[in-house]
Amino acid sequence: MNDRFIKGIDISSYPEMQDMGYRYYDENGHETDLLDYAVRKGVNYGRLRIWNHPENIPEAGHYCDLQQTISMAGKIKAHGMNLLLDFHYSDWWADPGHQAKPKAWEALHGEALEKAVYDYTYEVISQLIRVNACPDMVQIGNEIRCGMLWPDGRADNREELATLINAGIRAVRDVQKTQKIEIVLHLDQGGRYYYYEEWFDHVIAEGVTDFDIIGLSYYPFWHGSVYDLKETMDKLAVRYHRDLILAETAYAYRYGSPELMGEQQEKLSGFPATPEGQRQVLELLMNITAHVSNQRGRGIFYWEPFLREKEGTEGWGSCMGLMDRQGHPLEAMNAFQTDPYEISPVKLEEICPDAVHTTYSVREVQGDGQELSLQAYDRLLSDEAENLLSGKSPAGRVKPWMVEQTGTVRTELRQEIQENPPFKATDYLYVQSSGNFVFRLTRKILIEEAGRYQMKLSYRGDNTTGVKVELLCAGKNETTGRRIYPGDICWTEYESEIRAEEQEELEVGILIDAPAVYGMIKNIILLKI
Repeated sequence: MNDRFIKGIDISSYPEMQDMGYRYYDENGHETDLLDYAVRKGVNYGRLRIWNHPENIPEAGHYCDLQQTISMAGKIKAHGMNLLLDFHYSDWWADPGHQAKPKAWEALHGEALEKAVYDYTYEVISQLIRVNACPDMVQIGNEIRCGMLWPDGRADNREELATLINAGIRAVRDVQKTQKIEIVLHLDQGGRYYYYEEWFDHVIAEGVTDFDIIGLSYYPFWHGSVYDLKETMDKLAVRYHRDLILAETAYAYRYGSPELMGEQQEKLSGFPATPEGQRQVLELLMNITAHVSNQRGRGIFYWEPFLREKEGTEGWGSCMGLMDRQGHPLEAMNAFQTDPYEISPVKLEEICPDAVHTTYSVREVQGDGQELSLQAYDRLLSDEAENLLSGKSPAGRVKPWMVEQTGTVRTELRQEIQENPPFKATDYLYVQSSGNFVFRLTRKILIEEAGRYQMKLSYRGDNTTGVKVELLCAGKNETTGRRIYPGDICWTEYESEIRAEEQEELEVGILIDAPAVYGMIKNIILLKI
């Protein structure tokens, strides 16, 4: 097996798929064992997530516990593959928006919580070693840009976060003895370098230094363009002198649920959501990783390539897998048969000439912050004369802005200068937080004339797991709105319509409910149509 370049798959859900009775087939239509098939296609690494006690969470279905992990790890090793073990340190999903402590640890803090992390990590790996299934890599937490084991290990509590990470690292080092296990620290936002520089500079300053690999989650429809991924990986390799892996990636072969893959996400990605587009993305990501600066790119892991969905549902397994909904392989499975080290670096401008490249090496310039008055939000309004929210139109009477927020939210009014004549300056609202937050900006208006009304605004910002951005439109008898799937490359105008009766009060605005991201808002408008 050629294991110079890691060609990995996360197969944590495979036991669940088997329990559901799903069958899988090779190119000739013959039923196949997925691990046998994956190895034949060139896969050389398996990734497994482990949850502490998933039996505490009904939705977890008892999957990804220790015993199942031991069983799956044994199968991975029996097939000649290496193993990446992903500690979530939670009873269920841990990601940028969710880092809940295991139920058994909820009352633990300080040294007691640190000891729990150490003991649990040590015990899990010990049991894997006993059955000759020692992991070759271990993730200390899953997508921990916003921290882990909340609230103790939130990212803004840097000293405690570092202590908890180091507890897990110490356990791995103490238990590995003569077996070398590489330590991975894994964040989301793989195309946004500034998040990585900020995070790693802080944790290294707090004493987290004994790690081997930086793991990135990169989904082209969430985390920036392929240009930005390449820039991020190159800069990380030079700054931190660590190897790099794409710990999670995937792309769609068809449209799915709106939050996963539709026309907007396809446009942001720059690739078609087709079997051919999926293969092109996978081959391109392998090529980018293989040619990272200083030869630091080690490989990739495709996230849940064999996940399936129940008939009639549109989730991850209905569009992102490397098998179709009937269990037949897609073209992208053949990408694992290549050795990216033997292929010359591709020229991105030739592969994806329409993709927009924005340099993310420095976060947007930060001011000192300010407490915005309610009147200040008027500067976000479109200057169209028909804009009812401006209060200039006799067709409606507006009330003051309402701002509701939880968490630590930074709000600033900034100016953007148009580059083309007449070089007009436009104000926009910059909203950002270092942890989970909710920001709601609304305005009420008494409608004088019955009819249909349209609300619009322009938005730019980050997207990742757990981000929810919505236009809000609510009246006495009808509530409408629109979910936004943000992109940070350029402004996008969104709209929503609602019917109002004479002398009815409407409430319109925007809601951001997300982990640590930033968003920008401008050109808010309400029109009668």
